[in-house]
Amino acid sequence: MVYLLFGENSYRAFQKIADIKSAFYKKGGKNLAVVEMSGYDASMEEILESIGAGNLFATRRLIVLKRAIETHPRLINFIEENKKELMAPNDVFIFWERNFSNNNKALLLFKKIAEKIEETNIRSFNELDLWFRKEADAREIQTSSQQRKTMIEKQSILYGEASEWALLQALEKITLGGEKNAGTNQKQIQTTNNLIFSFVDRIFGNKFSRALIVFRQSKQEGIGEADLFRMFLWKLKNIFIVKNGETKKLNSYVAQKTSVDAVQFDDKNILDAFWEGILTDSALKRDNKNTDEHIESYILSMKNPK
Repeated sequence: MVYLLFGENSYRAFQKIADIKSAFYKKGGKNLAVVEMSGYDASMEEILESIGAGNLFATRRLIVLKRAIETHPRLINFIEENKKELMAPNDVFIFWERNFSNNNKALLLFKKIAEKIEETNIRSFNELDLWFRKEADAREIQTSSQQRKTMIEKQSILYGEASEWALLQALEKITLGGEKNAGTNQKQIQTTNNLIFSFVDRIFGNKFSRALIVFRQSKQEGIGEADLFRMFLWKLKNIFIVKNGETKKLNSYVAQKTSVDAVQFDDKNILDAFWEGILTDSALKRDNKNTDEHIESYILSMKNPK
């Protein structure tokens, strides 16, 4: 089964991928395999292996390939030659491409083989305002039309197509800070630390084997190592809470979002990662001069999600 997502809006694409992934876990039962790869991180050979090799222990697979055709154009020839295998009902293949509408050969092929094709376009201001208001309401955060307009305009200028990520991060910061009025947090949401949530999501959205790369990329964006680590630990704690059936302890939105993240992780691995994270946090408080060393050692010790 094949899905094609294409368009500049990475937030909408990743949300759709998360929805499909959640449905896959719910329907899949036992012996599932989930693989996510980016064309910018994986070679052509690695991508072909992920598509064609199968998994001896998995009865169903979900393969997510992000911008793989954009970075490896020859991949479309392989897809055409193996389209029958990709359309098999036991496996789900999701392709997300940013710029795809001009690739006539690829688009025509996907129109023949894809179960569904969806454009993930940049939202207009009115669409973004409606989405932002719903997200704020879900967190019980009060916003006026002028506050939303100001926040949307600023984040759109700063982050362009990634403005939804920045706006969502701003709301999560307000939620964590206990504030219910978005107008009191304008200075906070303008800082580069608005990116911290997106980097934490990227760590959880891919196998932990990519975590060290994401950690180093976050440093290039000016995010403090300890800040990123403690937000990562906060999310681990929430997954641990959800897995123990104690969602009432969390904000309703945080509980809902965490429940989606939690399904892809093994209980023991989450417990081990959370416990080791607590020990690392304790080490950071005693020895903050070696922050990089402590955090990188911790990241390298983490096991991949199931």
